[in-house]
Amino acid sequence: MTERRERLEGDAARKAWRWSFVSPQQFACPRTGKLVVDVAFMDKADAMFTLYGRQVQVTDGYWSLEHAKRVSSMGALDPHVSARAIRVATFGKEAHALVTLALASGFTGLGVSQSGRRKKSIDLDDLPVTTPSDVGVLPRPWVWSF
Repeated sequence: MTERRERLEGDAARKAWRWSFVSPQQFACPRTGKLVVDVAFMDKADAMFTLYGRQVQVTDGYWSLEHAKRVSSMGALDPHVSARAIRVATFGKEAHALVTLALASGFTGLGVSQSGRRKKSIDLDDLPVTTPSDVGVLPRPWVWSF
């Protein structure tokens, strides 16, 4: 059964904006500027960041399909396309605290980029938990590196 979720786009998303951890400009697609939000995801993230109690730097939120095809090996399956993912610049002790809180808050996808010269960051998503028999969806819970 597919879960029904409220999505807001463009001006409707901007007018309804209530999430203090990120601005609409930060969450919008970096390539197209299009803004799409999944309300339940944003509420979950906002509650988690409130508990986290520190200012965060969001580097990615929603991705248009065009952008995902250019930057992600998953293309249309990438959680950013569903507006159910966020990337936060963080590392070390702060990254550990964020990951611990994210898992306790029900996030099911955890991407980690903590090595090399790239900016250190954590990706979080809340895609539905899957079973081995689910086909055509990303497995969750899941941890990956990028």
